Amino acid sequence: MAKALSIENVSKCYRLGSIGSGSASEDLRNWWNQKVMRRPVATPAVDAVEYGNREGEMIWALRDVSANVEEGEVIGVIGKNGAGKSTLLKILSRITVPTRGEVRINGRLASLLEVGTGFNGELTGRENIFLNGSILGMAPHEIRRRFDEIVAFAELEKFIETPVKRYSSGMFVRLAFAVAAHLETETLVVDEVLAVGDLGFQRKCLGKMGDASSAGRTVLFVSHRMDHISNLCSRVIVLDRGRITYDGDTEGGIRRYYAAFEDDLQLTLEHRRDREGLGRVRLTGAWLENKVGERVQTVNTGQDITIVMIVKNTSGQPRRNLKAGIFLYARGEIHLADLGTWESGHAPFDVHDEARIEIHIPRLPLNAGQYQLTCCVRSWGGAYEIEDMIGHASSFMVDHGDFHGIGQMTGGMISIAHSTTVRTTATA
Repeated sequence: MAKALSIENVSKCYRLGSIGSGSASEDLRNWWNQKVMRRPVATPAVDAVEYGNREGEMIWALRDVSANVEEGEVIGVIGKNGAGKSTLLKILSRITVPTRGEVRINGRLASLLEVGTGFNGELTGRENIFLNGSILGMAPHEIRRRFDEIVAFAELEKFIETPVKRYSSGMFVRLAFAVAAHLETETLVVDEVLAVGDLGFQRKCLGKMGDASSAGRTVLFVSHRMDHISNLCSRVIVLDRGRITYDGDTEGGIRRYYAAFEDDLQLTLEHRRDREGLGRVRLTGAWLENKVGERVQTVNTGQDITIVMIVKNTSGQPRRNLKAGIFLYARGEIHLADLGTWESGHAPFDVHDEARIEIHIPRLPLNAGQYQLTCCVRSWGGAYEIEDMIGHASSFMVDHGDFHGIGQMTGGMISIAHSTTVRTTATA
């Protein structure tokens, strides 16, 4: 299979508070050496600066990034904020040039990095389609041929003659994506645009990118939505502090992405500052245990598990009428369940020094994926008040398991114990 993109040892360094790498003559000389003379660009002062070190007012956004992308691949590019994702896509889109390294692109590349870049608010939707299409590299006859499809996809037939300055943000993003998505290029680069549209539009965009892949086009997709990455991508590249830390299958990439957050969460809950509440009791620990009491990070569907929370009294006097539990989330934002002593059947508890709360889940019904726990302790004093609450206090992975005992895995996010009855009737 032919290569759509080849990225070879690409690094990008920025001088903080400056434009370019120095003077105009330096920039011109570096461009001439790299692009015309094919010589390496000498950056001795920059080479000694590590990522995040502001010595010399230099900072690396990318360091020695290399990857090959085959035609027709749909690749997710993921990582925490500041990992270098957008910088990489800007280099691929030729918005900026690398400090070192080289990118080779086979065929045309369309990018949708910042929604509406190149749009003129005073022009109508129709005029902006032709303007933006031209900026993206479409010939006038291509735009005319695809015009009706673009308008229909954006669902803006009634407003196409209206200046886009009067569009809502949703209308604006629909039109911008529609133009880029209908550009007949070999490669499409998309950076977080789906975070702007509504649910219906997001599904339409995902379908369009899936169609592009089926037609043999290459797609590079940046998103913090792991459900979108999981549904769309067959391969994932994980960036962390400007370097590739993972390049492989989607499931493994998503695990590595969440592991980066887990590294940050090694700080004990007792010292976390991103919390809310009165603080008279504090959460100091949260983890999972298997049925023999071992701490685990990965469990299987159908396995018996226990979620453990440790609560410490910091007020110097007994705290009474407390309730505690967790809010269970999938993919960071899908609220699945509330578990703990919230229900009326559980009596409130008191804490003198420390308490251990155990939430037992027999035959875990969650299917394969990453799940997060938000932990909370509340007190009753005529009304419930939050004593301590920490978002993403802990997370865990679930691997496939034979929940139903039928020798196969089930789809969806949860497995539900059930039975099925089929009744048929015979016709006379």
